[in-house]
Parts: sequence; structure tokens; C-alpha cells
Amino acid sequence: MRLSKREASGTNALARAVILAICGISLAACASAPRPASVKGGECKVFPRPPTVVVGQTPYDQGWIDDTIESGVASCGWQRPAPRAGTAK
Repeated sequence: MRLSKREASGTNALARAVILAICGISLAACASAPRPASVKGGECKVFPRPPTVVVGQTPYDQGWIDDTIESGVASCGWQRPAPRAGTAK
């Protein structure tokens, strides 16, 4: 089944409209509000460096704290936290 010239031109126009709509939506996303700091190159600003050792209440808390601090030391160049006053560590 062949399309007439009129039907073919209508199909082409619809295809062009769809392509333009997709391009417009894609470009509109680029002009949206600023990205969060974790995506925009401010990864090291998301969590501040703790000045002293942080102690968690549970082993899970302590594991999360240790992982976060080690990530900051390795990827952001943080100095290790100073010992708390009055502790032997």
C-alpha cells in the first residue's frame, strides 16, 4: 500500500513535530534551576569536615561516620579529625 503525496507529507510533518518536541524538552531541561551541590562539582561541600573525632551511639552509626570521614580524607583531601579533649586517643 502506497501513501499518496498528501498522506506522506502529513506523516513527514508529524515526524518533524515529534522530533522538534523532543529537542525542545531536552533543551528546556538544560535551562532549568541549578543542580544540587552533589552533582555540580561541590561533592566535598555536602558534608563538612568534622574538626574533632565523632563518636557514634551504635556500631552502625560509628561505621557510617568512619566511612564518611575516610571518604572525605581520600577524595576531598580532608585532614583527619583531631582527638577530643580529655581522650587518650
